[in-house]
Amino acid sequence: MKKNPLNQRLALLLLVVLLVYETLFFTLKNGRIERPLNPANSMVYLIL
Repeated sequence: MKKNPLNQRLALLLLVVLLVYETLFFTLKNGRIERPLNPANSMVYLIL
C-alpha cells in the first residue's frame, strides 16, 4: 500500500517533465512563446 503514493508521485513528476520538455521544444522551434496547442500544456505556464 505504501508503494502507491510513491508511484503516483513518480508518474506526476514524469508527466510534468514531459510537459515542460514539450513546451520548451515548441518554444525553441517557434522561436517565441505561443499559446500551447494542448489545454494540458497551459498547466505548465501556470506553474512557471
